[in-house]
Amino acid sequence: MFKIAANLNRWTLTILMAAIPVAATASDRVPIDDGAYLDRKDCDLAERGELDLVSFTIGKAGREVSFEEAGCLVANVKPVRANRYDIELDCREFEDVYRHRMFLDVIAKDHIRVDGDDRYLCKKGFLADGPSASDPAASVNALIEKWEGLNENCRGGSGDDPSTIKECNQRTGVSERLEALGYCYGGEATVTSEWRRCE
Repeated sequence: MFKIAANLNRWTLTILMAAIPVAATASDRVPIDDGAYLDRKDCDLAERGELDLVSFTIGKAGREVSFEEAGCLVANVKPVRANRYDIELDCREFEDVYRHRMFLDVIAKDHIRVDGDDRYLCKKGFLADGPSASDPAASVNALIEKWEGLNENCRGGSGDDPSTIKECNQRTGVSERLEALGYCYGGEATVTSEWRRCE
């Protein structure tokens, strides 16, 4: 009698354990392709070479997420349910380091939703690292123009004005992007300094 009861208890426990869903393991990669994910309007602008910075990109095989002024590394990706993920990011925006959290819904291979906003993989626009796939030089030129405007406002503004500090910080961010693309700032004299391909 005790033997039958013990076997029944073992069977019941086995059936119960099989019925409990096993939580999917977390990872450090976003489960979508690398590239720029934009709304329809921005993707059209990027395809025409009229957009200098993108609002959301995935890079380094899903381990890096970039926003307009911030670069983030994926800390944790937890599945919430089918095609929805809770994502934790470690981000840096100029001198600030902070943690960011977002929900990602994977609707289709080229369609995602980030915290409720629809975004589409822009195939003919910007690559994940910034330049335009169709014309990298045009995008570099746009970044240089953006840097020049920020530089003028940074150097011409008051040192204790918060808007001047913001312009200078943004200039630093654009400088870092240009350097990452292989461009250096310099010249024989300060007056003739300009951005050019690093030697």
